Amino acid sequence: MRTNVSESVDVLVIGAGLSVPRLDRPGIGREPIINLASGYVRRSIDDFPAQGSERPWRVHQNYALDALELRLGRIDDGVLCFSPGRRRAAEPVAV
Repeated sequence: MRTNVSESVDVLVIGAGLSVPRLDRPGIGREPIINLASGYVRRSIDDFPAQGSERPWRVHQNYALDALELRLGRIDDGVLCFSPGRRRAAEPVAV
């Protein structure tokens, strides 16, 4: 299996039909995904998605850093677990 994200598109082709992130390290805190102090955000912050306190659960909110992470980041970081998934017949495509 390839090790960086941009080269791992063929993971689906080689049979990894399912990938699941696992949060198994204690001590990673839950933080708001956005850092805004507006009243409407503060009142509904519990309804927003969350992020972790450290990598890889932390979102950069920065296009350049996210692009760099996707291009050079490791896909086998110990958090993402792969399994073959279920095989199913191909569905017909209307032409």
